[in-house]
Amino acid sequence: MILEGIIVKGIGKGEFFLSLEWVKKQIQNLYGFEPYPGTLNVELSRESYERFKILRERLKNLKKLIPPDNTYCIAQTFPVKIGEIPGCVCIIPKEYSAHPENVVEVIAPVRILDKLNLKIGDKIRIKVSEQIINDKNL
Repeated sequence: MILEGIIVKGIGKGEFFLSLEWVKKQIQNLYGFEPYPGTLNVELSRESYERFKILRERLKNLKKLIPPDNTYCIAQTFPVKIGEIPGCVCIIPKEYSAHPENVVEVIAPVRILDKLNLKIGDKIRIKVSEQIINDKNL
């Protein structure tokens, strides 16, 4: 499954969140990379957002980032690729997110904008892992 959208400016909280030791350790354990301290924010097209909502509702085995205490909420993730760059989409409960629901945050081991020579406003494609799509729970 491909999700399409445009790159939008974030609010800067991803850098803080991805610098937390418990987050870095869990991303490393779940996905095998240390996250770049910042997310790529993508505003999904209307069609991709509809597919994303269905995907999010049907998946039963999303990987969770579980905080050590009640200071933070549990976030859910699933593997993706942008080009050949591995990453994951991080889903934060809407009551804790500062983004509209059609904006997804992608975590990766590198700054995707630099690696792929992209900028705010560029169109982008996010490939959802086949493993997720073929999940018998979907």
